[in-house]
Amino acid sequence: MFGVNRITVAVPNPTPTTPPAGAVTIEDGPFTRTLSASRLAALPSRTLNVSFLAGAASQSHTEVGPTLADVLRAAHIRWDLNTRVAAVGSDGYVATVTPAEAFVGGRPLQISLNEDGQALAQPRLVVDGDVKGGRYVSDVVDLVVGQGVAPHPGW
Repeated sequence: MFGVNRITVAVPNPTPTTPPAGAVTIEDGPFTRTLSASRLAALPSRTLNVSFLAGAASQSHTEVGPTLADVLRAAHIRWDLNTRVAAVGSDGYVATVTPAEAFVGGRPLQISLNEDGQALAQPRLVVDGDVKGGRYVSDVVDLVVGQGVAPHPGW
C-alpha cells in the first residue's frame, strides 16, 4: 500500500461572462461555446428530488434538467474522470465538481432548468447527495472546464 504524501488542490477563480438569458457559456482552455436556453431545454431531462442543509434548516426541492455530462457532450467537450468543472454564478460564486462524482461516486450532477415546478431564469448546478448546499450554484452563466493536476514525475 502506498502512503499519501501530497494532496494538490486546484481552485479556479473565473470571472463570470454575460451569455444571453437562460444560456450557459462553456470554456475549455481557448475553446468557448455557448449553449442557448432552447438548446439546453432540448437535452434529455432528469428529475432529481434533493435535500440538503442550508444553515440549520433542511431544504428539499424537485429539480429537472440535463445531466452535466449531457451538457458537456452537447458543447463537444471531451472529458474524463480527471476533468474538473467550475460552475460560475452571475454573482461570481464558484463551485467545482468532477464528472467522476457521477460515474464513480454515484452522485448525480445536474444543470437544473426547473425547480419545484417553476422555470429558472438561469440554470442551477445541482449536486445530489451533498449534505449541505454549498456546491449548488444558482444563476449559472459559465462552466469552466479543466483537467486535474498532472502527477509528480517521480510517481
